Amino acid sequence: MPLAPDRMPLTPTNTPPITNSAPLTLQAVSQAVAPALVATSRAGMAPSELAALSKQLSQTQLKRNATSAGVLSQTAQRRRRIDAAIDKASNETTTDNFSEFSSTIVAMMFMMEERQAARDAEYQRQKDEREREQAEHEEKRAAEREMREQQSQQLMLMLMTKLMGDRNNN
Repeated sequence: MPLAPDRMPLTPTNTPPITNSAPLTLQAVSQAVAPALVATSRAGMAPSELAALSKQLSQTQLKRNATSAGVLSQTAQRRRRIDAAIDKASNETTTDNFSEFSSTIVAMMFMMEERQAARDAEYQRQKDEREREQAEHEEKRAAEREMREQQSQQLMLMLMTKLMGDRNNN
């Protein structure tokens, strides 16, 4: 059972192709992009009113597409504004403050080198101190070892003397 004309869905109709002989106009482009549609009465409007509204909306969209390359969401617009502000700030920084910026970098490099030299000097001082302490500790150990050896030798000499003296007396 076919649908009544006021209940038919929107469908494209045959439109004549755009030829090179006629100049391109907004109306010709809109007809090629958005072909005429058959309107339904679901919206509570007459088919002619819906067709006029559709035509008006398509023309408005074509104008927006031609001028602003489409409708952007608020997020996209905000991102574009932020990008433009960043680009502007970077351009100002590079042109106006380039010499100040480069001198700041040079000063920063010198400070970094001075700090590195100070760290190296502190490291060398600590290393020398550790080596000196290790040498003192080693000397102390060597002295204690030598003292123990001398005491051990004296004890052995005393024992040997006592043993030999006791044998000579018997």
